[in-house]
Amino acid sequence: MNLTLVEEILLLLLDDEKGTLPPVPQLTLHFVLAGGVLMELAINNRIDSHIETLDIIDSAPLNDPILDQYLEKICAHPEHQDVKYWINSIADDGAEIVDQGFKRLVERGILGESEKRFLWVMKTRSYPMIDGSVEREVKLRIMNILYSDEIPDQRDVVIFCLMDACDMFRTLLGPVELNRMRPRISDISKLDLIGQATTKLIREIQVALVATHAPLF
Repeated sequence: MNLTLVEEILLLLLDDEKGTLPPVPQLTLHFVLAGGVLMELAINNRIDSHIETLDIIDSAPLNDPILDQYLEKICAHPEHQDVKYWINSIADDGAEIVDQGFKRLVERGILGESEKRFLWVMKTRSYPMIDGSVEREVKLRIMNILYSDEIPDQRDVVIFCLMDACDMFRTLLGPVELNRMRPRISDISKLDLIGQATTKLIREIQVALVATHAPLF
């Protein structure tokens, strides 16, 4: 089953028991997913993404509602914008991308959907696992790369870059093991120039938010 980077990131972060995302800062998650959208478009040869520029290669749709939405938006924009602009622009729709990503995973039969009310007013939604084999395959693939000398393919390098940029390996590894595997994570994250560009921009945005005391949650 071919999952998008958005879907794989959500599966990697999902708490299996609760069916919810861990307490990752919302803006951080949204930047990661925005980077995932851009990287997916680049991997599928729709855009050419560098540190300072983003160019259209092919405007043909990919028959994916999330990717096609932003490909069309990039193509229709009247002015040429850089990668940082589009990460910020797409991240503004982060909550919608999360909802769409989970909707796709439910449609694929990987996750279920459950809605509860808190104090009879506030709704909480969870996504219990139905087909755990897909999630296990994603996590096992990432862990196999992490604990081997294998050179990962471009998609997995991008996942490493995005997860490393936002310190999301904490959700998969304990603190001692995370510290031990830092060199390997860093080495993999350096393998892809596109991933590095996105990672750099995500970190710059985070630093800017901290400097201006903007809330991360």
